[in-house]
Amino acid sequence: MAAAGGVAGPVLFTVAWVVSSLRQAGHSAAEVQLSGLAAEDARDPQIMMAGFVVLGVGTVVFGAGLGRVAAPRSAGPWLVLVAGAASVAVGLFRRDHMLLAGPGFAGESWHNQVHDVVSGVAYGAMLAAPLVLGRRWRGDPDWGGLSRPVQVLALAGAAALAVFASGVAGPDNGVVQRIAVTLPLTAEILMAGRMLTLPVTGSPGGLEAAPVLADSPHVLHKFRILRTRAQRTLRRGIQQECHDPRETGAQAHKRQDPAGHGAPAADAQPRR
Repeated sequence: MAAAGGVAGPVLFTVAWVVSSLRQAGHSAAEVQLSGLAAEDARDPQIMMAGFVVLGVGTVVFGAGLGRVAAPRSAGPWLVLVAGAASVAVGLFRRDHMLLAGPGFAGESWHNQVHDVVSGVAYGAMLAAPLVLGRRWRGDPDWGGLSRPVQVLALAGAAALAVFASGVAGPDNGVVQRIAVTLPLTAEILMAGRMLTLPVTGSPGGLEAAPVLADSPHVLHKFRILRTRAQRTLRRGIQQECHDPRETGAQAHKRQDPAGHGAPAADAQPRR
C-alpha cells in the first residue's frame, strides 16, 4: 500500500499536468506554470487540483510506510510526509490567475498567498528528503544501492529549481519548473520501487518486518540468547533420555519404572 502510493502519486500527477497543459487554449505548455493550471481562470482546473491532491495523499502514505521499513530514526520520512501534506494544500489553496502577470491583476487573495507559502514548503521538503535518506542509507544492505541515485536526482532538481526561480529561462521557465519537479518525484518512484522488491519474511509484518528487525540489534541479541538457552535445554533432555551404560540394572529398572511397579516376582530372573 505504501509503495503503491509512492508510485501512483507521482505518475498520476505527471499525467495531470501533461493533460492540463495541452488543454490550455492560446497558451503553450512552457508558458503556464504548474500552479497556474489549477488557477481559477484556467481551463478545467479540476484536473490539476486533483493531480496535486493525489500526489500529496500518495506521498503521505508512502512516507508513513517508509518510516517503518527504511529509516525509522531518520528525518527523511518526516520530510516526505511534509512534502505530501504541502502538496495537498497546494491543490486546495489555488492561485488567482493562470499567468503571473496580466491586465487587471490587482493584488493577491489570501488563498493565493497561502498557496505560495505551501508551494515553497513542498519544494523544500521534496528536495531535502532524498538527500537525507541517501545519506542515511550509505552502506545499508537493502537501500545502499539507492543512496547515490536519489541524491543526484535531488541535487539536479535543486539546480533546476534555482534556474526556475531566477527566471533566466524566460519563456521556457515553465519547462524548467516541470524538470525541477519531475526529478525529485523520480527519486520517490525509485524508493517506492525498492520497497516493493524488499524480501518478504514469514512474520505477520510481511514486507516490513525484515528491515525493522535488521534495524534493531537488541531484538536480534535477545533472540540469539533465547535460541541458545533452548538448544541447551534440548541437549540436556536428550542426554537424560539416553541410557547410561555405567548404571546398574536396578538403577535402569527404576529409571524405566519410576512409579515403583516392578515386574512380577515370577518373571524376575535370579542374579548369578
